[in-house]
Amino acid sequence: MESFKVYQDHVPMGVASMYFGGVIYRFSGNYPDLPLNELKEHLLGTYHLDTYYTVPVTLRTMISQAKQYGMYFMVNLNEVVKEDILLVPPEKFGVVAGLVADILLENGFTENTSAIALINEPAERWKLSEDQYAKYCQHANKYVKGRLPLVIFNDEYHRFDEKLVFAATKNIPKRIFGIHHLSSLDKDFKNVMYAKTQANEFGVPIICNEGGSWFKPYQSTEGHKINVKLIEECKKYGYLGCAIVCVDVNNQAYNGSLGYRIWNNNYTTIKSQTNWDKFEEVLKGYWKEGEEEMPEERIVKITYPYMYGSDVRQIQKKLLELGYDLGKWGADGVYGSMSERSVYNFKMLSGILGSSETSALVDKATKNTLMNTPLDEFYPEVFKNIYESRGFSADAIDYYLYVNAHPDLKGHGKYFVQAEAETGIPAEWQLANGAQESSYKGGGIGSSPVAQKYNNLYGWAVTDSGVKDGAGFASFADCILKVAHNIKDLFLDPGNWRYKGDTISGIEYYYSTAPYNGVMKARYYREICQFLTRPIKHPLPEFVEDLTDYLDNYYVRKD
Repeated sequence: MESFKVYQDHVPMGVASMYFGGVIYRFSGNYPDLPLNELKEHLLGTYHLDTYYTVPVTLRTMISQAKQYGMYFMVNLNEVVKEDILLVPPEKFGVVAGLVADILLENGFTENTSAIALINEPAERWKLSEDQYAKYCQHANKYVKGRLPLVIFNDEYHRFDEKLVFAATKNIPKRIFGIHHLSSLDKDFKNVMYAKTQANEFGVPIICNEGGSWFKPYQSTEGHKINVKLIEECKKYGYLGCAIVCVDVNNQAYNGSLGYRIWNNNYTTIKSQTNWDKFEEVLKGYWKEGEEEMPEERIVKITYPYMYGSDVRQIQKKLLELGYDLGKWGADGVYGSMSERSVYNFKMLSGILGSSETSALVDKATKNTLMNTPLDEFYPEVFKNIYESRGFSADAIDYYLYVNAHPDLKGHGKYFVQAEAETGIPAEWQLANGAQESSYKGGGIGSSPVAQKYNNLYGWAVTDSGVKDGAGFASFADCILKVAHNIKDLFLDPGNWRYKGDTISGIEYYYSTAPYNGVMKARYYREICQFLTRPIKHPLPEFVEDLTDYLDNYYVRKD
């Protein structure tokens, strides 16, 4: 652990924000008697455990997420006693700790990027004595063999005699003092300072687990301030990190936890969007700390954990300028999947795509090409007059639909041609508009759920909150004609307040809710024009009964 990090503690549905520097995962101690290889597989499928949650996220899932976001990953071995019955004896606990260490190391984690915490709340919750707890720590150390740090004494403060515990575990080589800071019991944060003095006395680093505004029904604003202050205090006193509990239990406010997010079987409800957004900004501040200027010659590519740095941010800013979609994270400095996909598309359209192994990496030559590519040259279609139609025939458009669209659009080429004649909007731009609507679903034009349910190829009158009046059409043909007329009337009439020019950019200025949609439609426009200018090779009909029409249309009948 190289620098101060803010953790997420309790992960019932996985990582709530990629801006956490670390995540703490805990799971059940009810381990079956299995051969070691089978027990390891069992551990990977074990669920994150907390008495207050019913949870579906497994250790395997959390390993994947922690790797994806480049997070420090702490696994908290938990629940060794239940109703005064010993579930896991110390020896078995040690074996499990060793297997968890194996799993983490095999997945690319190291002693600098992961740790194992030994029994959450050993005195408060599991009612262990100092001697009992020390035995669990010693057996864990025996099987982990010093490969990863072990976090000990993870409890509310003053539940153990810490001197006895630290004396009993002095032979553990990579101890970390893990201490809960439930801030509502410590308004002045004095325990933050006191715990650090104890850690110094025993010569071990310290981390705050399960921190936050608990044991009082805080209002969101007050609780948020407490959480932020706790993080600041932990950093001030030299903690390795501070973990904040972000999730309430079905909004029941058990213990009065602030809970930015509510666990209600979907993990999507946010108690206060304003405070959650503010908390993410706090996370970003710590997450970006220490970002250094990266050397020009560094090759940027997908790695696990993800690469990040000033060079990645520079690349992302240019991608955004060119209209690529980087999701809600934007230019966050992390070279993840959306950045990779955007780089791949840029290289493909620029004609500099390499082998599959190097397709989405950014070397010096690629970066120079990217940084020196102006938008109007890269996508001239965005700015060209859309009345400049190529006049494709209904047959040519039908062939495009046959290859690239949903089967229900078969034979609709004539409606695109008709709409072009009535409005002046080229059929190829109308097709590009529909292709963009369907592309994110992985299907051809007409394949999206909106298209299929409402005969709506374009998402017309569909807002982020769902389908509104006017989104449904009687047929695909009706949709093609009406939408073309609507675009003409709303965006291509110089007398309309929405008019911003007879270009794709002009239409997208008010038509789109996402700035990259115009560029993406230009990309489809380019590909569609390239497709339609090829010699038409009429495909054989799908059904035998269509063969007569096929022969009549495309071959001369010999009498």
